Amino acid sequence: TSAASRVSSDDGTRVYSRSFFGRVQYKYQDKYIAYATLRNEAANKYNQEKSITLPSVGLAWIVSSEGFMNSANNPIDYLKLRAGWGRLANGNVPTARAQSANSVWAVFNDTKVDGFNFSSYQDNLSWEFNEELNLGADVELLNRRLNITVDYFVKNTKKLAIPVLPQVGNETSYNNVGAMRNKGIEISATWRGKIGEDWGYTIGGNFSTIHNEVTDLFGQAFITRGPLAEFPQRLTVGQPFDVFYGYEITGVYQTQAEVDGDPAAVAANTAGAGTVKPGYFKFRDVNGDKVLDAKDRIYLGSPAPTYYYGGSIGLDYKNIDLSIRIYGQGGNIIFNSSRAEVFRNQGRNIDAQLAENRWHGEGTSNSYPSSE
Repeated sequence: TSAASRVSSDDGTRVYSRSFFGRVQYKYQDKYIAYATLRNEAANKYNQEKSITLPSVGLAWIVSSEGFMNSANNPIDYLKLRAGWGRLANGNVPTARAQSANSVWAVFNDTKVDGFNFSSYQDNLSWEFNEELNLGADVELLNRRLNITVDYFVKNTKKLAIPVLPQVGNETSYNNVGAMRNKGIEISATWRGKIGEDWGYTIGGNFSTIHNEVTDLFGQAFITRGPLAEFPQRLTVGQPFDVFYGYEITGVYQTQAEVDGDPAAVAANTAGAGTVKPGYFKFRDVNGDKVLDAKDRIYLGSPAPTYYYGGSIGLDYKNIDLSIRIYGQGGNIIFNSSRAEVFRNQGRNIDAQLAENRWHGEGTSNSYPSSE
């Protein structure tokens, strides 16, 4: 190619930011504590709001330092009550998209006229921020062998960047108009003991709950998300983030008589929407109209866990220690994309759990469908 046809371009952007913060703390008589933090973030990536101020405050009371706690029979060695409130910003929200123009043409008086079609969306993006309230207590008991920490928190995410449809047109814009809330309880406990002069042990555990809920979508009923249109997820006010939205499975058809006795299956077969036969999933007719359609879809659950737990056991001898830890979570549902693709496409391997437990005749399974 000629030198004139070789073109290079640089579409890079420069993003810079700065941050200032300060903290003050005051302690009175080693039992009353107050602190305050003020942070200011600024960046050039947002057009509307160049900077944001983020305050936080906290109070603590060491109750065990009070005179009324000095009892010989008091099992509490240390007790601290805490309360705090503060804000944190999320500067990972992308910059507003640049509006674009597409070449179009139309015919006027039998003459082709070239023109441009300009995008109509108008992003208005800035920082998201979290506003959190925390109440907690730290306790040490039985000669400080037992430590317990309890916290209650409410975290509101405000100015959540979400897509918004305009009143006119269909080009979605992104704006900081959504909101979400997380709240829950965190509990942890640790017991430390000795066995003789050189041996010691530690046993610990923790458990936390979290309730997630979308609280504002700027008046929109829902926002559809998810990687596959057949298995949609939604943002909906009053529901967890990215909740699954679909049909509830109630079992697997075992016999042809069971298929013929289900009005929804008969209606599907009659309409030619697909052949329902033994080994297929049975779905709940939510509204009871004896037809399985989009009106029967419900919220099935969220991929976000509703509780977490953990535990540890430790053993030490002089300067040598050994520990074992476990972690877990639950209360969520998991979308198995690989298994879903098996039923959509031909020629793919199936996982061992489905292969071993699949329906292959009456009474063989009421949880796993036929692989056919």
